[in-house]
Amino acid sequence: MAKDRNKRISNGDSDNTGKILDPCLDVVSKMLLSSPDCREGLIDLITSIITPPSPIVSLEVLNPIVPRQIVDERGVELDLLLRLDDGCHVNLEMQTSTSKILPHRALYHWAKVYSAQLKIGALHPALRAVRSIFLLKHPLYTAEPELAHHIIRAYREPLMVPAAEHFRLDFVELSKLLSPGPGQSGQRGHQAQPDRLHLWAEFFMKATQPNASEGLMSDPIIKKTFDKLKEISAMDEAQQIARARELGMLRVSMELDEARDEGLQKGLQKGLQKGLQKGLQKGLQKGLQKGLQKGLQKGREEGRHEGLQKGREEGTQKAQAKIIRNLKDAGMSLDQIATLLKMAEKELEYLLAVDKG
Repeated sequence: MAKDRNKRISNGDSDNTGKILDPCLDVVSKMLLSSPDCREGLIDLITSIITPPSPIVSLEVLNPIVPRQIVDERGVELDLLLRLDDGCHVNLEMQTSTSKILPHRALYHWAKVYSAQLKIGALHPALRAVRSIFLLKHPLYTAEPELAHHIIRAYREPLMVPAAEHFRLDFVELSKLLSPGPGQSGQRGHQAQPDRLHLWAEFFMKATQPNASEGLMSDPIIKKTFDKLKEISAMDEAQQIARARELGMLRVSMELDEARDEGLQKGLQKGLQKGLQKGLQKGLQKGLQKGLQKGLQKGREEGRHEGLQKGREEGTQKAQAKIIRNLKDAGMSLDQIATLLKMAEKELEYLLAVDKG
């Protein structure tokens, strides 16, 4: 049964015949590096990144199994969890895509591995260092094109000396190692052995190219790893697993794009609605203010005009009342004054009463 599952690709499957699987695909890198045949290569790769104080003699892969039934599921973790001969742990993960939240996710996974060391009743001194390593096919820190290896530690201020030796995150941008910038000869980040890491970057980034074997066969460790990759690539099950993983990642990417488009559409509609409401409220507010100002202005003008008119009328009435009173003081009767002023006696009496009031 296992033999049938791992048989070489038949001639009838022309799409996969001779196809080298991409070692930058997380499920492929796990199948490859977890193989006992690649133990020497795995030690060499880890050494070129973390530069341990003493050589790594051996390591143990704690999760070598690739679960075929879940490789196409969202959120599946296909990292390699390693325990070195000194008891320290290394969490190695390959990433074909990057995002701004990757450092936060790396911190979360580091915390899970670190805390998992403690069992119920265990003492904290039993905790050992954990190194989380991310091999990135594409750059994460695009603003620093000349720096390919980024190390995140916990430091104590203001001396800026490491305060927690158990904590370390490594981000290795493989594509940058293939094209170092000016002044980068012999220095590709912080690693002490840039040549070894550069060879590994070439392997991961160029393994699927037609003439890749010519440049990779000169190094015995890389050659052995490359031969194992070709062996894995010739297995039906490995091809199926890799294809399922690619389809799963494509589906997730399409779902994210669809969700992003839907979110943009909803955001646009919500923005337009909010803009209309805000514009309407602002327009009403502005209209009310303008109407109030205009009404007050008009009221003032009308009040002023009405006041002037009323003042004129009151002034005329007082003047007429004064004339009537003077005529009365001169001995004339209201009847004679009415005839003289061509007014009715009631009008004369009204004017005298108003003026008196």
